[in-house]
Amino acid sequence: MGLAAPSGAAKIGLRHALRAGPGGEPAWQRLQAFAYGEGMVYARPFPGVERFVTEALRAGIEVTIVSHKSRFAAARPDVDLRAAASEWLGRHAQLGQLPVAFADSRAEKLALIARASVDVFIDDLVEVFDDPGFPPNVQRWLFAPHGADAATNVDRVVRRWEELCDDLAAR
Repeated sequence: MGLAAPSGAAKIGLRHALRAGPGGEPAWQRLQAFAYGEGMVYARPFPGVERFVTEALRAGIEVTIVSHKSRFAAARPDVDLRAAASEWLGRHAQLGQLPVAFADSRAEKLALIARASVDVFIDDLVEVFDDPGFPPNVQRWLFAPHGADAATNVDRVVRRWEELCDDLAAR
């Protein structure tokens, strides 16, 4: 796509690098339109996530996906991001059986989390947990396979889905 980012940059690092470079926000939006649209066919689930879902459901734990995903890509209004995400989930048996709630905004996502009365919410964006609207009674678990800032406002940092599988096995 003609975009340059630091070698090995994680999602947040890539986002910051693209936004700071030539083309800034539009470059980031073009990448997102591809990655979360037609590029989803290349995506693979994180190792262990399907096992985690299977074991959590077997243990009687409800698992729901709550996603702040606009219906259409900002840079490509012809790309239906929710359809691409739903199709991708459907191609992965363990993930395709989960209920999914899409939100148009972070505020709507936080309201969905609050209404779901969940005990724990796992997200890969610390901004979600730092938002003043995040429900105070919900544990904040940051999925950070590349590490996290020590000052991050979370209850737990999860680096691998296998950690959660181990927790379930120890129950």
